[in-house]
Amino acid sequence: MRALEIQRESLDPMAPELALTLHTLGLVHHASGNLSEAEACFQEALEIRDRPDASPSDLAETIDAFGGFLRETGRTEEAESLAARIADPSSDISQSDSH
Repeated sequence: MRALEIQRESLDPMAPELALTLHTLGLVHHASGNLSEAEACFQEALEIRDRPDASPSDLAETIDAFGGFLRETGRTEEAESLAARIADPSSDISQSDSH
């Protein structure tokens, strides 16, 4: 978690690098069973990545991971709502290349 602290001190709060760290920590916390921490990390990563100037493929990656988390924790409707953002043909997300 020290890396996150350093990034929070040195980067813009909307920096893509911070979103990547939060996304990754969300995955780690989810796998470790730290559900409240996982959700907080995914939420913050999503807030950073859900901007017009952010990478659509990065946003789709976080939506997919957060959606999986929501499904596994019984929050299917929330997961489907997130997934719909990727599936929407008019969405910038659905038209991006994944990496």
